[in-house]
Amino acid sequence: MWARTLASGFLKHGHKVTIGSRTPDKLADWAAANPAGATGTFAGAAAFGELIVLAGEGFGGCGGFCGGRRGEPDGKTVADACNPIADAPPDHGVLQFFTTHHER
Repeated sequence: MWARTLASGFLKHGHKVTIGSRTPDKLADWAAANPAGATGTFAGAAAFGELIVLAGEGFGGCGGFCGGRRGEPDGKTVADACNPIADAPPDHGVLQFFTTHHER
């Protein structure tokens, strides 16, 4: 959801966008609503972009993009907008995280 919102916003402001997914077919609704954008795999989106924005939810955030890669794509800026929010319900109105302040 975060990635789709950010990608739509980038398009709205005149940027070229390719949004990636493990299963690009799941992006058909976004593609229909954003005909100026493109969809594809994580690798394809990373190859396309000058700026790469990671915007997944929870554990899926970087996992799909990195997919066993070591390091970032050469010469490209990677902005990590992933949210370490756990699948657990809020505790007294506070979202739970799956990371602690001891992790990077």
